[in-house]
Amino acid sequence: MDLKSYTGINRYRLSAGGMSLAEIIFSLGMVSIILVSLIATFFAGFAAMQKCIAYQDAIIIAKRIIEEYKSMEYVSVPIYNPPVITTEKNLNVEISINEGLYVSTDLKYKKVTVSVYNSISKKSAKNVSVTMSVYLYPYK
Repeated sequence: MDLKSYTGINRYRLSAGGMSLAEIIFSLGMVSIILVSLIATFFAGFAAMQKCIAYQDAIIIAKRIIEEYKSMEYVSVPIYNPPVITTEKNLNVEISINEGLYVSTDLKYKKVTVSVYNSISKKSAKNVSVTMSVYLYPYK
């Protein structure tokens, strides 16, 4: 009686062991596709994080400037026409203040518009632009 057939050992092996060249090339191809995908995802996430940081900086700058003008008295708020452009944290800050009258009244108001943007071309993925406005009016 042959004991090898009952123990589960295969007597009829087609190869002596190891991997064929085709299996090695296929496995290397799969590993390279996975690595390229992971690296591309990492760089896309890094670029998105940089854009989020720049966008957050732009929002903070715009809110701070708006709050500065809201805390000022109405008469001390200057009128900027054309707008004043400055630079802060590698972002361009454009402040425009216009004066007008409410419709059908003699009540004046000043519209403060703050635009914060970077100087990278508009086609860039890292382009950031934030615009905020507030209306100021004199208290009576």
